Amino acid sequence: MLTEKGTYLSIKLPTKEKIERLEALNDIVKQGKLKTVIDTIYPLKDYKEAHRYVYTKHKVGNVLIDIKK
Repeated sequence: MLTEKGTYLSIKLPTKEKIERLEALNDIVKQGKLKTVIDTIYPLKDYKEAHRYVYTKHKVGNVLIDIKK
């Protein structure tokens, strides 16, 4: 998930079809028709703990790793 001013980086160039799908998905999110559920946000230094938590199968929603912390 990106913030309003976030930047998506990839080593592959997206195809026109993928760009169109991302734009359509972005519109759905902006309209409030799709909401993401975030369970927990871990700082990058705790990435191992984040993986352990995911594999416990007790999470509800997504587990994020914040690379800025």
